[in-house]
Order: sequence, then C-alpha cells, then structure tokens
Amino acid sequence: RFIINLRNVDKEDFEEAVISVKVLDADILPGGEDMIGSTQFDATYVYYQPDHEMYKNWVPLIDDTNPNDIGVQGYMKLSVAIAGPGDKIKVHDEEEERKAELIAA
Repeated sequence: RFIINLRNVDKEDFEEAVISVKVLDADILPGGEDMIGSTQFDATYVYYQPDHEMYKNWVPLIDDTNPNDIGVQGYMKLSVAIAGPGDKIKVHDEEEERKAELIAA
C-alpha cells in the first residue's frame, strides 16, 4: 500500500500529477533489471475516489519499453491513498477482510 501525503503542493501541480508504478524483474547482475510492466493514473483520480484511495484494485501492467511485449503483461493488486491537508487515511482491518474472503470462497 502506498500512501502519498500532500504537503505544500498547490492545486495546479496536483491536478497535473501522474502516479507511475513500475514492476521490474531484478536479476543478480547489476543493471540486469528487466521491465515486467508499468501502470499509471492521475493523482486526481485517486483523490476523488471514496476515502481518497484505490484499495486492492487490480491494475494492468504494460511494458511499453519493449516492442516484443504487446498488450497486458500481467496484473498487480495495488492500494494507493492520497492525503491532503486535514484528510485522514482510512484504516482497513486486514484480518477481518481475510476472514471474509475465506468465507466467501
């Protein structure tokens, strides 16, 4: 889970902000990291979601650095919350959520 705390960010800069997440396959040799894929979205998209968060969303990973990798390379479950001045981050009871998922399965 990523939490982004916005301090001293003006409205114009925030409205233009993009959140990018890259997933790499780390090799043993230095510089041997291979891109699996990345995803990106506007910060305002996250902020205007309920509780200012994307919570446990599956997002597609696309590798736009390799012309041989076409389309979605996989998915990642991602949580991102953005807190502005005076905002409180919602605290999730992960143990209760796990129990509910087991019951539903």
